[in-house]
Amino acid sequence: MPASATVEAAGRLSAEARAYSRVESVTGAFITADVAYDEFVLEADVSDILDHHGPGVYTVQVWATLDGEPAVIFAVSVFHQVELLD
Repeated sequence: MPASATVEAAGRLSAEARAYSRVESVTGAFITADVAYDEFVLEADVSDILDHHGPGVYTVQVWATLDGEPAVIFAVSVFHQVELLD
């Protein structure tokens, strides 16, 4: 589905996508790390996951322990072989 150019159109497309979508599977690759610095680099090869599941929108999340509780500290959508409008 093409991406829209306005916030209102994006909201309509999002609602329509939720109505017609389903999660076929959830695949997770987990890496545990202790970070002792304010800056760090994350690197992961997700090509096997993309090759296996094919075109679609994927979400990559980075979790951390904050105040003793797990929390998502970063999330990004990956549009793999999905057509977007100009």
